[in-house]
Amino acid sequence: MPSFGSVRLVSSLACCAPFAFGGESEFALVRIAEFTSGAGHGAEIVSVQSASARAVLLDADDAEVDVLELADATAPRRIARHALGLAPGEQATSVAIHPTEARFLVAVQGADRLGPGRLELRDVASGARLASFPCGVGPDSVVFDASGRFAAAACEGEAYAFDRATKTFRSPPGSVTWIDFGASPETEPRARTLELPAFDGVAGVVTANDARRIEREVDWNQNGKIDAELDFDGDGLVEDDDVSVGTYEGARVEANEKQGETFELPLPGAPASAVEPECLAFSPDASKLYVTLQEVNACAVVDVASGALVARFGFGVTEHAADVKKDGRVDFGGALVALREPDGLAVTPDGRFVVTADEGDTGPKAAKVKAPGRAGGGRTLTLHDAASGAVVGDTGDQLDRAAHAAGLYPDERSDNKGSEPEMLVVFAHASRTFAAVGLERAGGVALVDVSDPTKPRVLGVTGCGADPAASKKCEPEGLALYRRADGELFVLSANEGAGTLTVFALRRTAK
Repeated sequence: MPSFGSVRLVSSLACCAPFAFGGESEFALVRIAEFTSGAGHGAEIVSVQSASARAVLLDADDAEVDVLELADATAPRRIARHALGLAPGEQATSVAIHPTEARFLVAVQGADRLGPGRLELRDVASGARLASFPCGVGPDSVVFDASGRFAAAACEGEAYAFDRATKTFRSPPGSVTWIDFGASPETEPRARTLELPAFDGVAGVVTANDARRIEREVDWNQNGKIDAELDFDGDGLVEDDDVSVGTYEGARVEANEKQGETFELPLPGAPASAVEPECLAFSPDASKLYVTLQEVNACAVVDVASGALVARFGFGVTEHAADVKKDGRVDFGGALVALREPDGLAVTPDGRFVVTADEGDTGPKAAKVKAPGRAGGGRTLTLHDAASGAVVGDTGDQLDRAAHAAGLYPDERSDNKGSEPEMLVVFAHASRTFAAVGLERAGGVALVDVSDPTKPRVLGVTGCGADPAASKKCEPEGLALYRRADGELFVLSANEGAGTLTVFALRRTAK
């Protein structure tokens, strides 16, 4: 008989009490349950269908999707586990459940990482594949719009190859694929893919002067594997030296023989090969798609009806206090000037603002950037005007400070990207607008009041685990919102590091 996981009910534990930043708040996220998917199983992306109190949870490593019952949010239980039956070398990267119908989409990267992927539509009850749609290279995230008529995938095209004849590193273009399932069941679904261009010259994106680097594994010697050490210059020795190994977008690439085929490619601005769609969200009316391009610090806006790229804007720079030294002590007296480089994004319910979780991706580390240089990773949640892309407000150092007060701040990441806000959900409740954002390195979820977009306010951080030590092992990846018919709200966090799912309840606290 297969194991159906386990659930631990959390009750009145001091470690689970959220920290209210800047005084007691009117609302907080309270950790009420933890679901464990089973020994050896992961939990990366979660998606919820509130109407049926169902969720789908992706284990990317094992290519399996769990279907969870959420009727009792304090005791989520698994009612099915679907093996996706992928071919060798293929990988499932994301999952999304339809808002009302018993089907879900899975994004699948092909065995050839330089070739196209696909989106599989599957039945919730049986896991059977109902349809398959081709998509761009390297699909990384998939979402439905609120009506369920449309779905879309951000296709990173992140894989790199080395051309030995020209001695150049190359990468396929990033793209966006979206499916129109039609206004009626009789309509034949239509999938379209738009390849994205370079973003050089767009205000607020990365520039060559930023001297940013992206770390990628590349089979340079084309032996079918990634070598940990390699004699690049062919002198018979593997030395701790930098050796010229080719070019990327015209820039010289040097590699350390002791580090083998893990390369730090110099980013000469925002060429098409570095435009890698990360996450995406529909506008409330599904007329537009907003897409984060983390490596180049930019956003693409796609018109769903015409299939055209209608806007490009950069996410710009944030400047605020921060702990930028990994020295065993937490001191927010330092200064951070950083490209935001967001991962997750969402659109506010009124459609006026795009909200981003500014994780960071490129190197070098903040501690190695000297003025007027700009580090990578804002460590912030930012609101942008959806029409112009202009920054309206961000959280500054509040996320890291709140994580520290909750006993979760990762000082070992101070010189890099701090707590690393990664994914988020945005929702309206009690005449206010909130965001919940996962802090990957801190192991917690922050609740932010964004009702005043010019002054987003962090209300608290709650750990994903039973205590701070367990929380830091969680590494929350995907977030989802569950809204019951009675209006009660829950945030679900898929914890990639621990293979667990945490359920948080949105609760009003005493003033």
